[in-house]
Amino acid sequence: MGQRPQISRRTTFQGMAALGAALALAGCGGDDSSGKPETKAGEVLATVDEVPVEGGIVLSDKGLVLTQPTEGEYRAFSSRCTHEGAQLTQVDGAGIHCPRHGSVFALADGAVELGPATTPLPEVAIEVKGQEIRAA
Repeated sequence: MGQRPQISRRTTFQGMAALGAALALAGCGGDDSSGKPETKAGEVLATVDEVPVEGGIVLSDKGLVLTQPTEGEYRAFSSRCTHEGAQLTQVDGAGIHCPRHGSVFALADGAVELGPATTPLPEVAIEVKGQEIRAA
């Protein structure tokens, strides 16, 4: 039988470093979603009756959260957490909640109310026409 080739410690550590870097980059990739809302101008997103006062709804298929912080005031934000890109899932009087690490964002402006997120949710332009909330 032939001799096995000897692998130096240096080569071993270089390989481990490359593997670690590849794993770190893969972890940062998240999912294939860009986090940008998937809407077209004029598209009807919801009716005003569907969005509760001091609350909101998540339109995960559109990549949006619609809120009504005060009576008659409607806002829209990306439905991806700015911490690690998780899909936001719940909206209530306390804010917009991320299920992954517990970040909470304000209904009125998407500001971070509770971390670990440090960046507010990107706002998305909408318009209210009659009883419909539309992408602007």
